[in-house]
Amino acid sequence: MSTQLITALSTVINQLENGIRYQVSRGLLDMKKMDSTKYCLTSHLVSALTDFSNVTLEQKLSDGPIGLIAGNLSWKTAMQFWDEYHHLLQPGMGLYEVWSSIQSAGLTPQDLEELELLGNQQVKEHLGVPSGYYLDSDRYEVVLRYLTAWRDLLSESISQSHAIDGGTQKQLAATAS
Repeated sequence: MSTQLITALSTVINQLENGIRYQVSRGLLDMKKMDSTKYCLTSHLVSALTDFSNVTLEQKLSDGPIGLIAGNLSWKTAMQFWDEYHHLLQPGMGLYEVWSSIQSAGLTPQDLEELELLGNQQVKEHLGVPSGYYLDSDRYEVVLRYLTAWRDLLSESISQSHAIDGGTQKQLAATAS
């Protein structure tokens, strides 16, 4: 995972705190059936990652072969489609730009599915949620706590990685002298 993802999560958290609305989509990427003023959490996150507005994101997702089947498609299925057929897409195509940004941030289809379902077990453990318990994505405060916990876990992971890297560099310097 990258600092880009942490920044995008912070953006979405800030947007939620400032009143942005979201659609509980249960992972569906069916923007045509959504309230035109609300997008799912994944769409908000991808928008923050790509710097595309949700409207532009919707247009880019309609580009190319996936646009033909996007009626009731989940983000997870869309990313699996990308993994299988990305060779058909080329730089400059809207869909290519979207998926490239998602992957460069280190997100997987499972991450996107877990976001919509608030189902990442590590995040839930960080929140003190018992195993097997489901979080209610309809509740704003639950969503906000979940996103904040995910961001904090990623930040901690990067901090620990830097601490380990720094310690390894010091050990290498000490053995070299």
